[in-house]
Amino acid sequence: KMKKVFLLLSVGICFVANAQFAGNAAYKRDRYSRDDFSEKKNVVATDSTVVFYTDVLLNQRADYYKLTLGVRQEGKTPADALKKMNERINGFTKAIRPLASAENVFVDFITQNRILGFDIDKQKETAKQKITGYEIKKNVIISLKNYSDIEQLILQAAEHQIYDVIKVDYINTDIAKIRRQLLSEAYQISEEKKKDYFSHFKKEILGNPVAESDFHYLFPSSRYEKYTVSESSKVDVPSRYTEEYLRKEDTYYYEGVDYSGFDKVINPTNPEVGIQYILRLRVKYRIKK
Repeated sequence: KMKKVFLLLSVGICFVANAQFAGNAAYKRDRYSRDDFSEKKNVVATDSTVVFYTDVLLNQRADYYKLTLGVRQEGKTPADALKKMNERINGFTKAIRPLASAENVFVDFITQNRILGFDIDKQKETAKQKITGYEIKKNVIISLKNYSDIEQLILQAAEHQIYDVIKVDYINTDIAKIRRQLLSEAYQISEEKKKDYFSHFKKEILGNPVAESDFHYLFPSSRYEKYTVSESSKVDVPSRYTEEYLRKEDTYYYEGVDYSGFDKVINPTNPEVGIQYILRLRVKYRIKK
C-alpha cells in the first residue's frame, strides 16, 4: 500500500578545502579521540616542590608530499595482466613527467591473484570451480613538493583508469630543528611562569631545577572526522521501505587538535592542512619548606 511520506531531516553543512587529499584510507577509521591532550596542567606545588607545565603546539606545512595510488588489472594470464598494467602505468608516469621526475616515482608490486569462476551443470545441479583469469595489483608512489600538484596528478591518473587514491603522506625534512624551536619556546614560557609564581609566593629555591619534555607529532591522516548528511526528501514509497530509499552520505573533514589549554600555538590561523607538533615541558624546582 502506497502512501505519501514527507520527511524533514536536518542537513549538515561543512565547507572544507581539499579534504579529499586524505585519501581513501580515511574511510577505515572510526572517530578519533582527542582526549589525549585534554588534561593540561599549569603549576603544581607542594610544601617542598613546584612543577611548571608548559604545552606548545605548532601547525607546520609539509616540505614534501607522498601520494600513493592503487592500480589493478585483470587478464587471461599473468603475463597478459602485467602487460596491460605496465602500459597504463608507463603512460601515466610519462604524462606526469612535468610534475614528477622519474626518480620521484616508484612502482610497488603488491599482489597477484587468480580469478575464480564456476561451470554450472543445471541438469546435474553441480558447479565446478575453474580459473577464469588473473588480477595484478600495484601501487604507484609519487613524491612531490607542491601541494597544488596533487590534484593534477589525480586527474592524470584518471585518464589512465587509475582511480584509487590510497593516501597522501605529509613529510617534514628537519624534525630535530622543529623540536629545538618548540623546546626554546617552552623554556621561555616556563621561565615567565617561574618569575610570576615566585614574585607572589616568596619561596627559596634549593639547588638546580630538573626538566623533562615530551615531543609528539600528528599527521593529517589521523585527524579526519566524519558525519552523516541527510537531505530533506519527499517520496512516494511503501512505508516499510522509507529508510532504505533515503539518501545518506558520510562527509569527512579535517579536525586538528583543540587549541584550548596550550600555552602557545604557533601558526594558529593558517588554514592549510599540515602536521601538528606538540611539545610538553615540565620543570621541577625544589623549595625550602
